[in-house]
Amino acid sequence: MRIAPFDLQVVGVALDPQSATPKHRQLYSRLREAVLGDRLHAGDALPSSRTFARELGVSRNTVLAAYEQLLAEGYLVGRAGSGTFVAADATRERSPKAPSEASPGASQRGHAALAPAAALLSALRMELPYPLAAPRAFQIAATPIDVFPFAPWARLAARRLRDAPGALLSEREPLGYRPLREAIAAHLRNTRAVLCEADQIAVVSGAHAAIFMCAMLLVGPHDAVWMEEPGYPAARGALRLRTEHVVPVPVDAEGLDVATGLQLAPRPRLIYATPSHQFPLGATMTLRRRLDLLHAAESANAWIIEDDYDSELRYDGRPLAALQGLDRSGRVIYVGTFNKIVFQGLRIGYAVLPRELVDSFTSARYFIDEYPPALAQAVLTDFMDEGFFARYVRKARPVCAERQDCLLARVRHKLGDLVRLEPSPAGGFLVAELPDDVDDVALSFALGRRGVDVLALSPFFAGAAVRRGLLLGYAAVDLAAIRAGVDTLARVASDFGSPT
Repeated sequence: MRIAPFDLQVVGVALDPQSATPKHRQLYSRLREAVLGDRLHAGDALPSSRTFARELGVSRNTVLAAYEQLLAEGYLVGRAGSGTFVAADATRERSPKAPSEASPGASQRGHAALAPAAALLSALRMELPYPLAAPRAFQIAATPIDVFPFAPWARLAARRLRDAPGALLSEREPLGYRPLREAIAAHLRNTRAVLCEADQIAVVSGAHAAIFMCAMLLVGPHDAVWMEEPGYPAARGALRLRTEHVVPVPVDAEGLDVATGLQLAPRPRLIYATPSHQFPLGATMTLRRRLDLLHAAESANAWIIEDDYDSELRYDGRPLAALQGLDRSGRVIYVGTFNKIVFQGLRIGYAVLPRELVDSFTSARYFIDEYPPALAQAVLTDFMDEGFFARYVRKARPVCAERQDCLLARVRHKLGDLVRLEPSPAGGFLVAELPDDVDDVALSFALGRRGVDVLALSPFFAGAAVRRGLLLGYAAVDLAAIRAGVDTLARVASDFGSPT
């Protein structure tokens, strides 16, 4: 047995008297780290509780409490008449090396050890935008949160908690709260010409969840899938989890180029599209393209995911009829979300399913999250049924239109010919196109360091980016922040090239 002198400095057990953590927990953690970090070895003797307490300037009970926990967890052993020692078994476990200490290639080996799907998710993680708690220019968010009617929402929530908490706590419908599905069906029939009933609607946490579940149910490892190019990274990632044959199909002013898609992959299993307001370029798919897309899907026996993420915010007349309403063969899965128009933390979206998919989707819910939480669904139901949602949308549209006008005017005044920015009849963002010699990713990082959040356009391409630009969100940003953000953009952009 090895007996070594105990050196407080070498072992590193200094306690912090200002810490909110109790001293016995601090001592426990320091000694445990010393064992795992190879500063204490098997057989090393620890001071007696009295001696240790005196050296540390704490009560004996503090030391005893730390020793008792370490003894219980097997890091220490006590020997009658001899004292307390580091257990032999404890030193077999070692803390993982810090990144600076790790050998070259360690992180690569860690990623290689992941399953292919997990490795893909790790690679995609940093590509996806994460919203901030407080919007600032030019975060992508469709919600003008500063005009949202929070007082009525709070009253509805309080009423639900007061009147029917037990019913909500026991709600277990796998496709979602039935009254909410009825409200969604009525809203979609009236505003989007979607052909649906409540029993075709599945409530999910957002568009991501709906797209992921559709990919799981409908796509096999050898199936070809059409994906808009450029397109939504989260959708592309969900599809790539299922198949390597995700085919980038270019988008032009009319929307998804169906003819090119048929040349690249004539028999897709699934097609992902954003026909009402293409993300990220903003095009609206023409009627001719919509009919071509439906015909191509029917000929290939393919499904279509129609992601209608921000159709409520349309400034030029009423929202356009959905592609799903033109579908006569039951091939379109219509996906929508309230997270973009109500508020992002709500986490309620929906999928309108062809009837033949309802049973499969219901079964899949049991393997993913079984059923969605009911309270927020019930409050949203009341919010819609009592007219608050419709009134909020009517109020939000002119606010967002004014903010878009402000963004356009300020960019044209401050940046002149450096960027090309065109108005959009819908949505909460615009694409500022940049000259080809400007690195939009580097520019987005430089702006982020100065407090302005933008997304670069080039990462939305699966292949080589054929356009450079910045996505400028305006819906959640007030006029003063828009003007200040453009001023910062103008100062920073002047160092990143000039028009060619």
